[in-house]
Amino acid sequence: MPRWLPLAVGGGLFAIVLIGLLILWASQSTVIRVPSLAGMDQVAAATRLQELGLRLKVGDRRFSATVIRGSVVDQTPAAGAKVDEGTDVIVAVSAGSEAFAMPDVVGFTLSKARTTLRSRGLSVTIQSTQSDKPQGTVLASFPSPGVTVSTGDKVRITVAAGGASENGLLPTDLTGRTFVIDPAPVGVVGQPDTTMDVARRLRALLEASGARVIVTREVTDSGDAVSTLARSRRARETSATALVGFATVQSGTPGLAVLSVPASITTQAFFLESASLAAAATKALKETFNAVEAATASNDPIVTASGLPAFRVRLGSTGTAADRLLFADPQWADDVARSVYRAIGSVYRTK
Repeated sequence: MPRWLPLAVGGGLFAIVLIGLLILWASQSTVIRVPSLAGMDQVAAATRLQELGLRLKVGDRRFSATVIRGSVVDQTPAAGAKVDEGTDVIVAVSAGSEAFAMPDVVGFTLSKARTTLRSRGLSVTIQSTQSDKPQGTVLASFPSPGVTVSTGDKVRITVAAGGASENGLLPTDLTGRTFVIDPAPVGVVGQPDTTMDVARRLRALLEASGARVIVTREVTDSGDAVSTLARSRRARETSATALVGFATVQSGTPGLAVLSVPASITTQAFFLESASLAAAATKALKETFNAVEAATASNDPIVTASGLPAFRVRLGSTGTAADRLLFADPQWADDVARSVYRAIGSVYRTK
């Protein structure tokens, strides 16, 4: 018998035994459900994981107005995930509230000041006082600009309540005019119906000026009743003076934009009137808001096929936190409606 044969046989048996042991070990490994660590301090979280055979690893530290310093803000894997014993659970730990200098918003419009302060995590209260400054102009803040504040702090701004105002409404007679308002569905469960909120405010202003208003959907509408086809049919049911649309997007560019009718879509006369409306709306919105984009409504079947002078205002993105904050602000919705109303009045008011 060759000398190598016993060695080969022995090596093979050893390999078989080793593989069997590995399979047995793998089959007996413990599967653990990751606990929720949210709000626990770092030491308690580490102890809890150790008891389960897991390890805590700190990934980063984040400023937070709601979670105290040293406690868990977030974790990976998420609570409820199944992992093997010995797995690292990576946590983000609160660094407490961020301290920073109070932004200087004196001289800003109310809308711009509120957006600036809320973007830093500050809670804003407003008081008004008589002033010869334009209505809505920020006159002062408490704390004063430059004073150290922290995420979650409440601050107060004082705004002008009277006098000449860029956001004021000129006396407007729209008797005999008919306007169609198309508030496109927001399409995100749990989000406020922002387009309808602005549409209702604009409708009230137009009707108070003697105009007739047709809205292409109702708050209670659902299913086919809010479809593009149904809204387009309502827009065509009457011979209206013009159409104004409001919409949000779920992703993409945030912020306000005025979408105008493309030159190739409609007749020259309607294009020129639509362009005049869009330009007036852009100007009016820019008088109140910091930035307003001008774009083309090339993929908007209601605006481009209504046969009416038309434009649409994109109110912002539901996928952007700053925009979602504005969508819940009634003052912001009122500012948008008033700006659009001024634009319509500048084009159509009775001379």
